Amino acid sequence: MGKKELEAIRSKLIEELSELTVELIKQHNRPHKDLMKKISEEYGDVVYWMEKYRKHHALENKLITKKIKEKKIKYGKV
Repeated sequence: MGKKELEAIRSKLIEELSELTVELIKQHNRPHKDLMKKISEEYGDVVYWMEKYRKHHALENKLITKKIKEKKIKYGKV
């Protein structure tokens, strides 16, 4: 995979993370509105690009798994 393609993946991931952030903030600020459909769509976009990013950037799977376990212990009942 070339540098341009990797940059495109990173750019799309940043864009989708930003869009998800906006929708989550809207929901937080307007709890009476149901924005779960839009949040779900944006979440799906983030998951897609995050997976592509993970595959092509050699993220450390052991470190990711360790961090997830730590968060489950810390926030498991949230």
